[in-house]
Amino acid sequence: MKKAILFCYHGSKDTRGRADTKKLTKIFKKKNIKAFIKYGYLQNAKPSISSQINLLLKKKIKKITIIPGMIFSGNHVIKDIPAIVNKFQKENKHLKISVFPPLMKLTKFFSIIERNINHKIKKIKKNDETCLIIVASNTLNKDAIKQMKQILKKISSKYNFKNSFVIMIGSKSVQLKEKLLILNKKGYSKFILVPIFLFRGQLLQNCINVVNYFKKSKKSINCILLPHIKNYEKISNFLTKLGPF
Repeated sequence: MKKAILFCYHGSKDTRGRADTKKLTKIFKKKNIKAFIKYGYLQNAKPSISSQINLLLKKKIKKITIIPGMIFSGNHVIKDIPAIVNKFQKENKHLKISVFPPLMKLTKFFSIIERNINHKIKKIKKNDETCLIIVASNTLNKDAIKQMKQILKKISSKYNFKNSFVIMIGSKSVQLKEKLLILNKKGYSKFILVPIFLFRGQLLQNCINVVNYFKKSKKSINCILLPHIKNYEKISNFLTKLGPF
């Protein structure tokens, strides 16, 4: 075996998130049984990406295809993964590493997002106080923010939302709650939250916490949380078609 595929994930302290990354990798393996496939994390979990590349080198692998398990062109994709790749290629001249772009840069990935929410979002009754919210991870990367806005535009246009916003969140649920309260003061009372996350973890839990908070509170705010992007079978099919592996 002289070539391999390495899935690169952000990593999470949440065991559910790590279970999800393993599930995606396992499904992809079943669809590409002839390929030598591993996975690694940038942070908060093991094995690390570097340790997995070292393992592949010991197995005399000469070509590695890296697939980032990430949706947007954030700094992990633009800076962190390339830094690791450059280090290994400088130290191992015989090694060739190619890196897939993030999922949103791959043609037709948006169709997976759309299918994921389609059956639920169609049933939602809208009025002038209804607001579509795309929820994604905090970033300063302009390309990632642009991609978030593209998702927002496509969903709001297809499902006829007059009012729509992107809200980026971090590790604390108060960020999302405060932003929804600000929008509520502007006249919006019903929020449709579309979490653009591949895996479970703190960010998705923050969305759940906020929805539960408003359910229990006396405020006239109705939050509906749609599913995160968990259809790993479709994602694996999508990636496999981009092969060959």
